[in-house]
Amino acid sequence: MIYVFGVFLILHGLIHAGYFAPAIPAAAAGKAQPPEFSFGHSWLISYLGIHAGAVNVVGYAAASLACIGFVAAGLGVLGVPWVATYWQTIAIASAASSMLVLLASWDKWFIAAVVINIAIAAYAFLAQ
Repeated sequence: MIYVFGVFLILHGLIHAGYFAPAIPAAAAGKAQPPEFSFGHSWLISYLGIHAGAVNVVGYAAASLACIGFVAAGLGVLGVPWVATYWQTIAIASAASSMLVLLASWDKWFIAAVVINIAIAAYAFLAQ
């Protein structure tokens, strides 16, 4: 079962690479549209009046950290020696970074991502 969790962490990390992919064309009118992986359209960000350039810099940095961190944590769970002893700390830091990404790019579809990040952080904390 631990191997499934390791693979899940790697896949969760690779999902964050979606922020570096080109935008998907808008869905046909009247159909549900998948979340848009871009920064600056969060209601909280627009409410606070934070400059779009700053949001992009922080968002891309946090997405990079989450992507690399979750992959490293997954490799640690799978037993790769140089990260195996630190996978819990890396997973918790990656979950925090991912939450920052979600804050900068909030979409109603991302509620599941919040639950997943909390579950990853809780499991990593309890596994120490």
